[in-house]
Amino acid sequence: MARAPLVLIISEHEWASRSLDTILAPRGYAVLRAYNGQQGLQRAIEADPHAVFIDRSLPDTSGLELCQALRDHAEFSAVTPVLLMTPGPVSHDHRVEALRSGAWELVTLPVDAEELLLRLERYVRAKVEVDRVQDDALVDPLTGFYSWQGTMRRIQELGAAAARFGRPIACVVITADGAA
Repeated sequence: MARAPLVLIISEHEWASRSLDTILAPRGYAVLRAYNGQQGLQRAIEADPHAVFIDRSLPDTSGLELCQALRDHAEFSAVTPVLLMTPGPVSHDHRVEALRSGAWELVTLPVDAEELLLRLERYVRAKVEVDRVQDDALVDPLTGFYSWQGTMRRIQELGAAAARFGRPIACVVITADGAA
């Protein structure tokens, strides 16, 4: 991984953010904070974190609504792990509600540091691998057009077929401004 894994913590509670920071920072995670839903949404889109922790109750929205907003946002990666945080014991209904909103899990506070780090390590590893595969993809998932790698591969295939079967090959260049 080229950069330290970035974790975004969205919580108005300073003690929750600091307690997670003291667990994550010594293990090599970079921590970014947001204190409300609007700020959290903006930072999640701009920073492309490896994981997001969202407090279940925020001053301007609920953590469930923010989680759903992230999942619905086109620029937020669907493979980014989102973990909702809530104090104390939680019911089965609360866990199901968190999963329905798009969270990977509901974390109860205070956290078991060892368990959290083990889970987060696997989540981050999975996200990094999916991101790598998407970067190497031949087709851009948003546009449906060939990516740079896909275009180069297709050019090689067409050149090889032309050489193998003695066919002519042509080249058309299209630019963003319409000039050729």
